[in-house]
Amino acid sequence: MCNLKLSGLGVAMVTPMNIDGSVDFETLDKLVDYQIEGGADFLLAMGTTGESATLEESERIAIIKAIIKKVDKRVPLIVGVGDNYTKRLLEKVERFTLDGVDGFLSIVPYYNKPNQEGIYRHFCELNKASKLPIILYNIPGRTGVNAKPETIKRIADDCEKIFAVKEAAGSVDQVKQLVDLLGQRLTILSGDDHLTIPFMKVGAKGVISVVGNAYPKYFSQLVAYALNKDWGKAQSMDQRLEQLYQLLFVEGNPGGIKSLLKSMELIPNDTMRLPLTEVSHKTAEQLFEVYQTLGTDH
Repeated sequence: MCNLKLSGLGVAMVTPMNIDGSVDFETLDKLVDYQIEGGADFLLAMGTTGESATLEESERIAIIKAIIKKVDKRVPLIVGVGDNYTKRLLEKVERFTLDGVDGFLSIVPYYNKPNQEGIYRHFCELNKASKLPIILYNIPGRTGVNAKPETIKRIADDCEKIFAVKEAAGSVDQVKQLVDLLGQRLTILSGDDHLTIPFMKVGAKGVISVVGNAYPKYFSQLVAYALNKDWGKAQSMDQRLEQLYQLLFVEGNPGGIKSLLKSMELIPNDTMRLPLTEVSHKTAEQLFEVYQTLGTDH
């Protein structure tokens, strides 16, 4: 049985880069402190927001080591580890020996569109190979296939290390089905900032957030209100972020959040590696305007 319990605000951390595209470790250290001091309940490294797909294996290891050192066990640290070839994923997990990591986040296999049986077997094999607890990440918009609630229940029944689901299918009904099927056996975490409150109203326990990179204090308070079922306060705070939610993703992630962090002077630039590019000048201006409206006291 998995002993790791997560709830509240998890921040899917960006990877700051220098103008030449190299990793900016000095700024990374500052961001870790900013998240933790702002009230993040746990951190996620090497997710989509961290641009893991455009980093070399050696860079990913160096980034994880740097985050482990800076976190210093102040909050739980989750690391993204995924692949669309099960054998290759198992090899990654089996050679992952870094202390200081509390769990993995692993995406439903992408691109090759496995059927529900393939998804089930994939996570069963991962469960056998992993020494750490696992969050199943369901995001059909990126993978091309939806892990159905019945499949996730089969996985939960047979895979004791899978303790949570990051649910980003965009469906409140699907979250409700998961809660109805699983009860308290798996923790449901929203994978979409703008759906955090609707998901929590039907039983989710928090969010793995992009917005939290910029506003951890504000968003952790919003999520805390939702956990306490103080929906009036949570929704009032949520409404202030409606335009920001839209702008952050209009040209893809993490371009939007990096532009905002640059406006806030939390990172020196919004450099990314191809095929990812910075957002357009128009979107950057709009994000700066939203930042000016929201301010920094969050």
